[in-house]
Amino acid sequence: MSIFDLLAEAKIKEWENRDRSTTNQSEEKRKSKSGEYQKTESFEKQLLQDIHGLIEDSNSDDQETNSRCVERAKSLEVQLMASLEKQGLYLTAKRISEELAELRAKD
Repeated sequence: MSIFDLLAEAKIKEWENRDRSTTNQSEEKRKSKSGEYQKTESFEKQLLQDIHGLIEDSNSDDQETNSRCVERAKSLEVQLMASLEKQGLYLTAKRISEELAELRAKD
C-alpha cells in the first residue's frame, strides 16, 4: 500500500465516524425530555403560519404597523408560492392563495 492509500483510508474512516457522531447528536437534539421525537414543521408550513399571523396583526389601529404587516405578508406569500410551484405543487399553491385571499377579505 502506498502512502496515499493509507491517507485516503484514514480520511474515509474519519468521515464515517464524523457522520455517525453527527447523526447521533442530531437525533439526541430532536428528542424531547420524555424520550419522544419533537415534531418538526416544513418551511412552507412555517411561512403559512407567519403569513396568517401578519394578516391578523394588520388589523391593528396603527396605520404604519398595518402597512408593514401587509407588505411583509405579501413578501412571504410570494416566497411560499415560489417554493410550492418549484416543487410542482400548483394546486396546493392555488388553494393556499385562495385561502389567504379569503382571510384578507374577512379582515
